[in-house]
Amino acid sequence: MISLVVTFNRDLSQAKIEASKASFSIQLPSIVNNIIKVSTGIVDNEKGIVTVPLNTASVTVTLGDLPKPLDVNLDKDP
Repeated sequence: MISLVVTFNRDLSQAKIEASKASFSIQLPSIVNNIIKVSTGIVDNEKGIVTVPLNTASVTVTLGDLPKPLDVNLDKDP
């Protein structure tokens, strides 16, 4: 298992919303159908989305496996 830790820095001083009622999401192709557990939030494993309250400082997403490398050579000359 692999753990992905996401830490958030936010400045809500000019926010036009009430932070206690807002949320945001983390969505990555590598976590689609690969989420084992999260430290907080709501999981949509099929879409690879973790939704957490806006006041969350950090979330740990535990993945079942490492994503496979892309079949792209970015260093290759055209």
